[in-house]
Amino acid sequence: MYSISAVCRLTGLNSSTIRTWERRYGIPEVARAGNGRRLYTEDQVQYLKAVADLVAQGHAISDIAGLTLPQIQDAMAKGEAREAEPRSPYHERLIELLRRNDVIGFRRLLSDAIAFLAPCEVVGTVIGPVMREIGVRWERGELSIFQEHMATAVTRQLLLTAAGSWRGAQSGRRLVFTTLEGDQHEIGILCAWYITSASNFDAVYLGPSLPNAEIAQAAKLFKADAVVISVASSERPQQQVKAIERLHKMLKGTAALWVGGPMHHPLHQAVAGTDVVAFDRFDGFQRYLFRA
Repeated sequence: MYSISAVCRLTGLNSSTIRTWERRYGIPEVARAGNGRRLYTEDQVQYLKAVADLVAQGHAISDIAGLTLPQIQDAMAKGEAREAEPRSPYHERLIELLRRNDVIGFRRLLSDAIAFLAPCEVVGTVIGPVMREIGVRWERGELSIFQEHMATAVTRQLLLTAAGSWRGAQSGRRLVFTTLEGDQHEIGILCAWYITSASNFDAVYLGPSLPNAEIAQAAKLFKADAVVISVASSERPQQQVKAIERLHKMLKGTAALWVGGPMHHPLHQAVAGTDVVAFDRFDGFQRYLFRA
């Protein structure tokens, strides 16, 4: 068994990062000595080393948290380095405004980005990259929880306003948007709803965290062509996969099921070969929106 200081030496990670990953993502689940100190097994040390290596390739920890050690090793063996994420000129300025706790400046600049950039561009090059960097900086202790929450709240408010300003319905197709029960992470689904609304589709946002039965009922009542679900990274990804599989069965004959989530989430493998449509990028979502 290894102490956290020994794990730091073996993995190159600092103790703050290891504790943050455990607290926020549940990785790894460690035993405790009688005095409360963490004790790590050899397998857990190897797991943390593999996670650290994949993060170094450019993957977000939130995308990796649900993977097993063999899955991480397989991704590394295939050299699946994440493509450099596109960043807009707004990026660094938004991060700096947040670091200075300038909520008014942050809101104004993000509002400008939403006003001047196309919806998929603002989502893909501004909101997505900025929110991911905020999460990384929080993990490193460079930003506080309140700053992360503040940025999320402002982004949510602006997306709700922006999406609501589009009348939609010109395509004659209706899509409903939500997240699985217990998943309060709504920036991803709000981004998808915004892109859809701005593309002149009849897009109905139900809010986050709905039970499957409620989602299925809404799809039927709204006569939806498709239900769109955003799945955030979780320490229980297999439970999310099972929830998606149950929802798929409940929607049969009513509406198609589209699901978005991190590229390494097991949902992508689980729905392969089915008629569930899975996405890991917003540009792919938009392309399919016009093709389907």
